[in-house]
Amino acid sequence: MNDYTLSLQRLAHFLIITCLLFAILIIAKGILVPIAFAILFTLMLKPIADWYERWLPGRVLSSFLTIFTFIIPIVCILAFFWWQSVGVFDEFSGIGAKLKQGFDIAFEWVNEQFNFTRQTSDQWLREHMEPLLSAPLGFIGQSITSTSVVVGSVALSILYTFFLLLYRTGIKKFFLIQFGDNTRNEAQRIIRETQRVTQGYLYGLLLVISILGVSSSIGMWIIGIDYPFFWGALAAFLAIIPYIGTFIGGFLPFIYAFASSDSIWTPIAVAGLFMGIQFIDNNFITPSVVGSSVKINPLAAILALIVGGAMWGVAGLILCIPVIAIMKKIFAQIPFLQPVSVLLSSDLYLKERIMERRFEDEKYRLVSFFKEEEPVAVVADETAQVATQTPVSATAEEQASANR
Repeated sequence: MNDYTLSLQRLAHFLIITCLLFAILIIAKGILVPIAFAILFTLMLKPIADWYERWLPGRVLSSFLTIFTFIIPIVCILAFFWWQSVGVFDEFSGIGAKLKQGFDIAFEWVNEQFNFTRQTSDQWLREHMEPLLSAPLGFIGQSITSTSVVVGSVALSILYTFFLLLYRTGIKKFFLIQFGDNTRNEAQRIIRETQRVTQGYLYGLLLVISILGVSSSIGMWIIGIDYPFFWGALAAFLAIIPYIGTFIGGFLPFIYAFASSDSIWTPIAVAGLFMGIQFIDNNFITPSVVGSSVKINPLAAILALIVGGAMWGVAGLILCIPVIAIMKKIFAQIPFLQPVSVLLSSDLYLKERIMERRFEDEKYRLVSFFKEEEPVAVVADETAQVATQTPVSATAEEQASANR
């Protein structure tokens, strides 16, 4: 077992840089969020821009058509979503009263089954009804506000995306010349891996959103929920947020069905529909479509969601998974951080022996980064002595020759 002498200076520098980095990310959120989205959009749209460039003269025209191709579907979806949302929002004023009526019916049944007094249930309703009703409605309002902020940033992100597509070759060359000849190939490989991971994740995510939107809309249309395509589009949009997005997308129509339907089986059917969709999505659709490019274990993804949501809100929840997937690929190219890349992988439980065999060497240990460097003063002193003795001996030989 090797003994390590930690360098307090290195440790202090690492902690200071980490704290400054997180502080900058939080303080400069309004500036960095559109840029982060623009980088992802640029990596996703680069194949389309390359295709336009092969057939059209000039990069300006190809970049403009790429952005135009990207914007038109988004505008159509948002217009349809807004048109459907008008009728839903008009009914929000009566949702609270309908929820209270539903709770009254439920408590009457509980009183009959467990012999509770009406006074006890009324007291509980007065104490807890307002928080219960305000929580989902407040969540809806907060979600709409946060979503509007993200949508507002998209306009600036699209502008950034246009310029990044236009100047992508020059930006790439500027990035590469920052590396020496011996590490430039490594940097090019990291860029290719980053582009491949991002494109695979985003294209897979679009496919998952389409599948979830169509399946949930058809399911709620069969159940008989009003505005099924609005709720389906909302559930599909919230699926951008990993793990919890599908749950939120099903919770909101469940509350709406509970408040607007006369039958108890309607909200139960909605809950069953989204539980089935979430089960199929988490176990079959997302692992096969998106998981093949990301390959992040759920523990790392959940921690990334918590950190991303705490720092950047809804935007952080959307960006955290592709960012951590890119970091995983970058770590895999750096020998010192290769164990961290394996630690983030989705099949970590199958790589326990690899961790022991491959990364047993001292250079893979994180503590070696903070190890105190060996003193070189003794070696320097010996070198200096040899250097000073050499001219003296040479001078003595010359004097002896002169005396002869």
